[in-house]
Amino acid sequence: MATRLREGLQNLQELSSLSGKNREMAAQLRENLVKDKVRYDATSEQFKSTRKVVQQHGDQLLDRLSEEALHQMLEESRTIMADSWTTKGLIRAMRTLSENAIERFGQAEKLSVAMQQYLLSACERFHREHGLPRMSVPVLDLTSYRIRMDKLMQETQEFCSDPGNLIVEKHFMIKRFYNEVASETQKTFSLAAKEAKRWLSIALDPVIQRIHEYKQMLDDRLDTIRKITENVGGFQDQMIIVKSGIDKLRKQKAELDEIAKRFESINA
Repeated sequence: MATRLREGLQNLQELSSLSGKNREMAAQLRENLVKDKVRYDATSEQFKSTRKVVQQHGDQLLDRLSEEALHQMLEESRTIMADSWTTKGLIRAMRTLSENAIERFGQAEKLSVAMQQYLLSACERFHREHGLPRMSVPVLDLTSYRIRMDKLMQETQEFCSDPGNLIVEKHFMIKRFYNEVASETQKTFSLAAKEAKRWLSIALDPVIQRIHEYKQMLDDRLDTIRKITENVGGFQDQMIIVKSGIDKLRKQKAELDEIAKRFESINA
């Protein structure tokens, strides 16, 4: 009886210690995870703004490189050239067209750099503040197209300085200019726009997916803590059963001790 009572007390002590640790650990883990989730949700909300800015920059970039906008600019310049009364005015219109095209492309390039920087900064924020692995962001590099645009500007200057072009009839000079220079500008804009569209279609999705995966991981960990808390409740139930058993053993031991005393007094 004493052995059973001693074992019961030892079991109660172990359960009490284990339950206490679990309660403390569960409470601390849950508190830390809730804080992490609140901070992560705040960063995720900031990313929504970043995503919106990136998409806005992307729309503006594609507008700068759009076939429709460039076509309108080319047709307006063609009209100005056709209405020019002098060769000097015609050459000025050709140079102005190339300058405007380069300026428009430069605006697109600046937008591409800015939207990539926004996205990279957002990814770095998730890494720095929440420990996510650094996310790889595809690069949108329009440098080769800008170099091509600079070369086209040089070709415009050469075209306008070529005596062979200056002596032909205005109509043919304009046609030659559009065939040799303006058409290449259209090709360059088209290729750059195609690459920008591809970047916009693939750059955001992996980042968004990684953000959602980490959020799901936090939710799963919180669910695990909840289950641990429920198990702590199981420990409490088990402790009540053990305590009840100990009380019964103590009562039985007291009754046996009383009976033993009586036997001792009779034998005495």
